[in-house]
Amino acid sequence: MHLYELSIPKADIEKLDETEWAFIATLAFAMDEISVFQKLLVHAKAQKPEAEELRIAHAIQENTITRALCAKIFEAVKLFDQYQRLADRNGLSDVRNKLVEFSESFDELKADPIYSLAKDIRDHATNHYLPSETKKNLEHVSDKAITKAFLHRNIGNSFYPLGEEFVFLGRIGRHYAEEYDRPHTMEDVRKWVEWALAASKVLTHFFTDYLVWVQRERFPEWALKPTKPYLEPELYGELGETPLKLFFEASRLKKPSG
Repeated sequence: MHLYELSIPKADIEKLDETEWAFIATLAFAMDEISVFQKLLVHAKAQKPEAEELRIAHAIQENTITRALCAKIFEAVKLFDQYQRLADRNGLSDVRNKLVEFSESFDELKADPIYSLAKDIRDHATNHYLPSETKKNLEHVSDKAITKAFLHRNIGNSFYPLGEEFVFLGRIGRHYAEEYDRPHTMEDVRKWVEWALAASKVLTHFFTDYLVWVQRERFPEWALKPTKPYLEPELYGELGETPLKLFFEASRLKKPSG
C-alpha cells in the first residue's frame, strides 16, 4: 500500500490562527467521512443481482449510501463557503486566494439542476424521519410502486421497499412535479448518484491540494514522506470491481441477546 505521510507537529498547529486551524481540522474530519461513503458507493454499484426481488435490495443499499454521502457533501460545501467568508473577514488574503482557485468547481456543483434535488432529499429523506413530509409525497408515489416488505431470519437481511417508495422515491416524484411539472424517471435517480460521486471527487481534489499548499507555503519543513505499510490481501479490492456484499450468512452475524 503506497501512501504519502504528512507529519503535522502540534507546535506548528499552535502557530496558526485557532479559527483557521479549526476549519482545516473539521474539513479533514468531513473528508474522512466522505471518502468512506464514496468507496462504499463505488463498490455498491459494482454488481447487481439477477433476481428481481434482490435488485430491489441492491437499489435500497445504493440509495442509502448515496443519501448519506450527499448529506456529508452538503456539510463540506457549506464549510468551504464559511471558510472563504472567514478568510475575507480576517484578512487572510493568501488563504482566500487559494480557496478562490476552487470556487468555480464548487459553483458548478451548485449550479447543476441535480443540486436542488439532492438538497430536497437531504432535507426530507436523510437523517430525519418525517411522517409530515411522507404525507406530502403520497400523490407522487407511482401506481406501480413496490409496496412490499421482504423478511429474513438474519439480522440486517430484511428489506422494506414500501418505505423507499413513499419516503425517497415519493420525494423525488414531488420534486419533479413541483419544479418541472413532470414525473421523475430512473435516469433522474442515476444523475443524482453520479452527481454525488462527482462532488466527492471535487472535494477530495480540493482538500488534498489545499493541505499540500499549506505544507509548502507555511511550513516547508513539514515532512511529506512515502510510506508502504503492509495491507492484508483480503482488505484490498479493485476500485469499482469488488462488489459490496448485500446479504450475510447467519455464521457472520451475532444473534440478538435475550
